[in-house]
Amino acid sequence: MTDQNQHQAPNNQPRQTARQSIWGLLGLAFKLLKSGGAIKVALAGASFAAYSYVFNWQFAVLLIACLVFHEYGHLRAMKKMGIKTKGIYLIPFFGGAAVQEEWCKTRWEEVYIAMMGPVYGLIMTLAFYAIYLATDSHTMAAAASFSALLNLFNLLPIYPMDGGRVIKGIAFSIGSRIGIAVLALSIAFGVYLMFTFHLALLGLLTILGAVELFASFKERHFTQLAPLSAFGNVVSIAWYLGTAAALVAIIWAVATSDVVGAQIPAVILNT
Repeated sequence: MTDQNQHQAPNNQPRQTARQSIWGLLGLAFKLLKSGGAIKVALAGASFAAYSYVFNWQFAVLLIACLVFHEYGHLRAMKKMGIKTKGIYLIPFFGGAAVQEEWCKTRWEEVYIAMMGPVYGLIMTLAFYAIYLATDSHTMAAAASFSALLNLFNLLPIYPMDGGRVIKGIAFSIGSRIGIAVLALSIAFGVYLMFTFHLALLGLLTILGAVELFASFKERHFTQLAPLSAFGNVVSIAWYLGTAAALVAIIWAVATSDVVGAQIPAVILNT
């Protein structure tokens, strides 16, 4: 009997450990699902897989890092303005989104939150470019160029992209009618680019912007926000144009190098 017990004890221990591990994983999965973390992890994994399939895993890592840092800029701005957030969500072939739970209270908050994404993106782009200058790494040169293009794309004056939100804050600070007219033009511009360059993603964003614009108009959200002052409008325009100019400068600087593929963003700008 003693010998049998001695032989059975080691066989039971792995089973108990396995059960504990399974219950532990189930408990962790429940917590993630409850907090929305499981959705974020699943979307991040799907984004990595999609970009790895289209490009390669190294480029996928750099692209996701750019997206996360860009959205983190929005998230930090929201928290600084006292706005509750739900976190960052990566969406395959769509990019990412920093989700807020509350509306902005002023046009300045709207502009500030919209601009901080590209600003953080510019910081990462400059870091990539600095590493390229120090090490002559072609990977870092390509990363700087594509990071600049990604953030410049977000600054297009098309609602609901970052640039469109900045233009919205400025236009509605001047007047409601001007704001509606400018946003309508920005959506029309998005439709024009979609058909001209066959950008289905831009078309989807434009549709979402039109839906959000209609919903906001019905709730009279436009008239509830404190407008920018004349000085605030000037600062917002200068900030917007300065950030865009810095991103364009980096794209052209990298395009003059001998890095294979780094000229693609410059070619896109020429188009």
